[in-house]
Amino acid sequence: MDLNPDMLRRAKARTDLSNIRFHLENMNALPFDDASYDIVTGGYALRNSPHLPTTFKEMFRVLKPGGTAAFLEFSTSPSRRLRMIQLRLLGAWGGFWGWIFHRNPEVYSYIAKSLSFYPDFVALPRMMTGIGFRRVHQKKLLLGMLALTFAQKGR
Repeated sequence: MDLNPDMLRRAKARTDLSNIRFHLENMNALPFDDASYDIVTGGYALRNSPHLPTTFKEMFRVLKPGGTAAFLEFSTSPSRRLRMIQLRLLGAWGGFWGWIFHRNPEVYSYIAKSLSFYPDFVALPRMMTGIGFRRVHQKKLLLGMLALTFAQKGR
């Protein structure tokens, strides 16, 4: 699911699995029935949500009892100083790869900018627990610059 038709077109072209459906939709207004999915997952999408609590409420709504939400996303420390260092490093790293691949350092610099508004490693699980998710846990990757987040909808 994506709001960008070009992203969906590219995804369709890269897969030949017949059991995957692609939807041009908004993650804050999911067009699916309540309790209709066992798993909700995403990669590098949450920080682009215009209103993360609404996104989590929608995901919680469409999950079946006992269902799992799992995400891979950039992450930052709750420490103000460490967070600032992480964002600067990510901005430089993104600029480097943007220059290497596209001759444009700005291509990936939006990642650090979008992450500056995203909840840190401690605040994100709190937010999810506040929505109703249970067993929220995260695994830090790359010195805490990435996190795998898992949560379950209670039965």
